[in-house]
Amino acid sequence: MSRLRTQVSLVLLAGLWSDNSHQTKTILFQNVRSLYLHIDDVRSDYNIQKADVNIFVESKHCLLDRDDEYQLSELTLYRNDFNQSNIRTCYGTALYIKNDLNCTKIPYRYNFSNLEITVEVLSQPIPNIHVIGIYRSKTKVTISQLIVALTHLHDCAWGFQY
Repeated sequence: MSRLRTQVSLVLLAGLWSDNSHQTKTILFQNVRSLYLHIDDVRSDYNIQKADVNIFVESKHCLLDRDDEYQLSELTLYRNDFNQSNIRTCYGTALYIKNDLNCTKIPYRYNFSNLEITVEVLSQPIPNIHVIGIYRSKTKVTISQLIVALTHLHDCAWGFQY
C-alpha cells in the first residue's frame, strides 16, 4: 500500500471531451483480479465511482454469483462470464455503465479461444461511441487467434450501431 500511495498513479485510459465540461465521459479499464474478492475495494474507490464506464477483467464470476452482490451505486452491471459453470476461473469481464448514459442494447459478448471481447455502443455525448473491452492472456492466446477474433469483431461492427 505504501508503494501504491507514493509511486503509482491511476492513469485513465480514455476520456471523451466536448466543449461543455459536464459532458466529459471517463472510461476505466482495470484487471481487478477477482471482483469476487475485491468488490468492497471497488465500491470504496473514488476513481471507479466517478468513471462513466468501468471495464473489469479477471472478474472470476461464476454462475452461482448473483448480480445484486456486485451492484455499484448509480451504475448498471453487464457481465461477460467466460466460464458458464459454477467453477471460478481467472476469466470474466464486468462492464459497469452509469445509469444516465443512453445504452439501449445489451452489450455484445464474444468469447473465443480464451479471448474475451465485450462491446457497448453509447449514444451520448456523441452518437455511436463504441466501447470495447478486450482481455487476452499472452500465454493462452496466440497473436493469430487474436487477429481472427478481431477480424470477426470488425466484420460484425455494422451490427453494433443504433
